[in-house]
Amino acid sequence: MKLLLRTLKVLLLGLFLVVALGPLYWVIVTSLKGGQEIYTFPIRYWPSEVTFENYKYLFR
Repeated sequence: MKLLLRTLKVLLLGLFLVVALGPLYWVIVTSLKGGQEIYTFPIRYWPSEVTFENYKYLFR
C-alpha cells in the first residue's frame, strides 16, 4: 500500500512539473526560432536552427 501511494505521489508530482514548466520551455524554445519557423506545421519541439535574432530585435 505504501509503495502504491508513493508511486502515485511521484506520478502526480511529475505531471505537475510538466504542466508548470511546459509553458516556460515553450516560450524559451520559441524565442530561439526564426520568424517563419514559429508558424510551421507540424510543430517542432526544438528549432532546426537556433537564432538570437528575436533577442537582438528586443534590445534594439
